[in-house]
Amino acid sequence: MLELVRSTIEVSLDGKVHNMRMPTYKEGILYRCELEKVKDDDLKSSDMLIDYLAKLGLPKDVSEGLEIDHLTQVLDFILGAKKK
Repeated sequence: MLELVRSTIEVSLDGKVHNMRMPTYKEGILYRCELEKVKDDDLKSSDMLIDYLAKLGLPKDVSEGLEIDHLTQVLDFILGAKKK
């Protein structure tokens, strides 16, 4: 029997932990496809990222307050760009 368990991650910011779920395969593909459509519009790209992370469990106010490098680290981790 193959038993699969959905993955979650904890993002710690200034000592406060936020729980996020990992995106499904389809969510990851859809995000990348939608991002490609607005890649030349920084504001739309930013709003899409904040909404995507909120869908996965990171509150919008937390995402909006992160440093750019922190956002990049979270996105790279959940999309599998960097294996931990």
